[in-house]
Amino acid sequence: MEKYNDISKITNDYLDGKLSKLHLDYNSKNTLDLIIEYQDHHSVWFDYEVILNLKNGEIRSGSHKSKGFFSKVNLERETSFENALQKYILHH
Repeated sequence: MEKYNDISKITNDYLDGKLSKLHLDYNSKNTLDLIIEYQDHHSVWFDYEVILNLKNGEIRSGSHKSKGFFSKVNLERETSFENALQKYILHH
């Protein structure tokens, strides 16, 4: 889907990863939940979730986790990535 090529580019630029899955869930009229699955250059898989308030542009929460075979490990949030997603979603 060409429409989301920019999200793939943002994932590559900010997380150094290749976008694998993108799930958009409109929880309400004003709330968008973005769930991104990506793989880094070491073939490690990650999940990144951002909840965005579409009305005021605020990022409500985010989570970043590596996907191990038996467990998930919480990672630090990448606010520059979240801000790039926020800017893209709100202006397109």
